[in-house]
Amino acid sequence: MSGRRLGYLFASAGAGILLLLAFLGVQLTRAATLNVGTSCPGCYPSLQAAIAAASSGDLIRVESGTYIENIVITKSLTLQGGWDASFTTRTPRSAIIDGSGSLNRTVTISGQALDVTLDGFTITGGDTNSGNGGGVSAEMVDDSRLHLHDNSIHQNSALGGGGVYASLRARGALLLTDND
Repeated sequence: MSGRRLGYLFASAGAGILLLLAFLGVQLTRAATLNVGTSCPGCYPSLQAAIAAASSGDLIRVESGTYIENIVITKSLTLQGGWDASFTTRTPRSAIIDGSGSLNRTVTISGQALDVTLDGFTITGGDTNSGNGGGVSAEMVDDSRLHLHDNSIHQNSALGGGGVYASLRARGALLLTDND
């Protein structure tokens, strides 16, 4: 078969696959990038607002500053902290998620088949007297992955696992890199 015919064959097969996916209602989308901050137009004012607006697989970039909130993540996301106001450079750990001792966890992650990354935050102020994980508490199942990278997790308290508590069942993975 000539190279030209083979090229047409592959092009036709590719077009056919795309038409089939469209017919079946499968959407091919790219992950979006959402920004959180106070000094940029179009930025979300809080991490939880960005998390609510995000789709699974999205990237959330967080401007340096202090965010007093308790966040809940129930979908696959990557959160990166420490961006400057123009979102061109990062200083990890300069975005602070402060639970402010509200008798609640600072970060709660739960769900199945999740892939969550928290990268470059200071996580503080989590306080729960009725459970585990004052700073970060993860209850994930079914091939879930939690990656905590370059975070400072301190001044959190809980009945057990004051800084980080992770229950990853059914082939779950916890990756801890460059945290203190």
